[in-house]
Amino acid sequence: MIMKLPRASEPQGVQRASDALHKIANEQHHCAMLVFGDSAQAAEIAASAETRVGGDPSRLVVHIPDVSVLDASPELTFLATMIEDGVEAVAMTLDFKVSSRLRGEQALRLHDLEIAFARAQQGIES
Repeated sequence: MIMKLPRASEPQGVQRASDALHKIANEQHHCAMLVFGDSAQAAEIAASAETRVGGDPSRLVVHIPDVSVLDASPELTFLATMIEDGVEAVAMTLDFKVSSRLRGEQALRLHDLEIAFARAQQGIES
């Protein structure tokens, strides 16, 4: 399942999105693949990443269609900086550290998505 975060324009969208990301970061139950943007490519990346979850309860795909929701939380501004650099998805470790940055075709390849999840599960930071 893909967790799709609310948009800033939705009722309490910024707060709900921020709360969801903070919950993932603080609970430390999931290696999360965060997918940024509202494009067809972003939706395809999220769907491809979901296939790599494969029923593993420690893996989670989070689609953030409205990246402006990240601006509300100082703890999440590092993600906005990566988006500005062209990153389309990031794999996060259990303690919510960046493990892999993906962009372009790399973000769509199942092999690369699997490696990103595996690195995150091992706690490898980049």
